[in-house]
Amino acid sequence: KRYIGLMTNFGYLDVEFELNEEPKTIAFNGNYVVTGPTIRWYLQPDPSSTYFHLDLLVGTTEHREIGIMSIARAGLNFSAFEDFRFGISLGSLQVNLKKSEGLIRNDHDFNLLGGIDVGYAF
Repeated sequence: KRYIGLMTNFGYLDVEFELNEEPKTIAFNGNYVVTGPTIRWYLQPDPSSTYFHLDLLVGTTEHREIGIMSIARAGLNFSAFEDFRFGISLGSLQVNLKKSEGLIRNDHDFNLLGGIDVGYAF
């Protein structure tokens, strides 16, 4: 069974970019918020069963030097115990650094993103 919904994700960003000029690096750490569609494919009809998901999220951080950021990820989420859930995901984080911050040495904005999540149903 497939479900489509809207997801909002709050988190903490801690990244460092290498620049082609002085200073050689620029670091950002702080809160972010992203939102967007999510699709879940349940392996069994029961909503507490294991599911595969795709998330396409876009948002921003508290840093004015960062324009937008986006997350595209896929993962598995399964019931660990009666009301507890556990999941793993793999995807890409795109951070758009504003042009006023200088040239980034790395010529692409995409970064590998991995995650785990836990949840409790109440």
